[in-house]
Amino acid sequence: MCFRVVTSGCLSVLGLVLLATLLWWWAGQRRFRAWNWDWSWQDPIAAHSWESPSTAREARLEVAPQEAMVHEPLQVFRVTGLAPGQVVGLRAVTKDDQGRTWAAAGLWKADDQGVVDLSQQAPFQGTYVSADPMGLFWSMRPVRPMRAPFFQPPSPAYTVTITVEVGDRVLAQARVTRRLQSPEVTCEEIREGRLVGALCRPQGEGPFPAVLLLSGSEGGYHPDRAAWWASHGMVAFSLAYFGVDPLPPKLGRIPVEHFLEGITWLREQPGVDPERVYVVGGSRGSEAALLTGLYADPPLAGVIAMMPSHVLWAGLDFSQGRPYAAWTYQGQDLPYASWGWSWEFPRMMVGQPVRLRPVFEAALKRGVPEEAYIPVERLPCPLLLISATDDQMWPSTEMAQALVKRMEAHGKGHRVTHVVLEGAGHVIPIGYRPPVRLVPPFLVGGVSREANVYGGLKAWQAILDFVK
Repeated sequence: MCFRVVTSGCLSVLGLVLLATLLWWWAGQRRFRAWNWDWSWQDPIAAHSWESPSTAREARLEVAPQEAMVHEPLQVFRVTGLAPGQVVGLRAVTKDDQGRTWAAAGLWKADDQGVVDLSQQAPFQGTYVSADPMGLFWSMRPVRPMRAPFFQPPSPAYTVTITVEVGDRVLAQARVTRRLQSPEVTCEEIREGRLVGALCRPQGEGPFPAVLLLSGSEGGYHPDRAAWWASHGMVAFSLAYFGVDPLPPKLGRIPVEHFLEGITWLREQPGVDPERVYVVGGSRGSEAALLTGLYADPPLAGVIAMMPSHVLWAGLDFSQGRPYAAWTYQGQDLPYASWGWSWEFPRMMVGQPVRLRPVFEAALKRGVPEEAYIPVERLPCPLLLISATDDQMWPSTEMAQALVKRMEAHGKGHRVTHVVLEGAGHVIPIGYRPPVRLVPPFLVGGVSREANVYGGLKAWQAILDFVK
């Protein structure tokens, strides 16, 4: 009797645990659907009721330039030779680096001259809604369903096929090449002691300005980003500081001296102007970039911190059962702030979408040790901050504003520029590529595709202005 009671009680507890787990999982999936964009592919051309046969005479598709960098807009994108008032569909199709098909499409009505000009006319139905010659490029969606779509184009260039269609007929077609790097750029992998990364150079002897690129919490290094900077006339070194052998596997107790060594090495490279060396870091890499700017000797030409923090946060290595310092200097841990416990962490571990912004906001509200604030007023060089108002990884705009206030309080407000990307998220695309809202399992924000895409273009222009 006693055994049956105990067994029944255990089963009841187990049932409650299973029910709670299911409810927790269900709530996570609802959050995913609520936060993520509608990525489902619905073909407006196939869905349209083509009631009458085509009256097109000689439809011509004019697209120029047919090859350009991914951030450069088309100067000409129009269809001529149509009948006045004729409805036509335009479709853009490409493949990502995994061979998956992405597409965008819309329906237009020709004007009185039988012309559809995408720079002047908005689709009356489609994957975007405004007059924009690049809309068919940045509004692409995966044709086959993907839980968390992420468009990574093949490097160094990818091809977009554009077709003009009426019903099931293709009236005209063109191919456009979008380049992620200039053909003149050369890149090489670097492995010199603990310096691991990718170095990319523009064509010519220089001297060129140079930039040290630091990743965020994803770790590793990014040859594509270095190639992008080199395509704009800078020697770029994407330096790994964890996540690649022989470096630490996690972000924890990373010596600031590692970045200083990277700066010294970069200054000594052929063709580099040693007086025009910059450091760029995004997200957790912004902490590393600011620390590098503080300790570099001689001083850097400037620091660029994207989606920045004004605080040094704990590391991401939990191998000792608790977090510890992310950064060290001269063998000593640098003070840090802890974010505390959140149910977002177990969601993250099982692959559910997480929103970490409230975690950091709560930590800031509880209070941060004074010594964990980054003494940005000691920077001996100009500072460019880029933040986004819908950053769901952490409150980058508020933290960037805190950096600005600290500079102003010390009479150095003139040395900092803060560019705010309204409605954009934590990760912004380079150029007219499909934007990112979710990087599994992180929700990175961006209330609209347009905000992310055009925010990225605004950020890049600010960077070019800063490094001139």
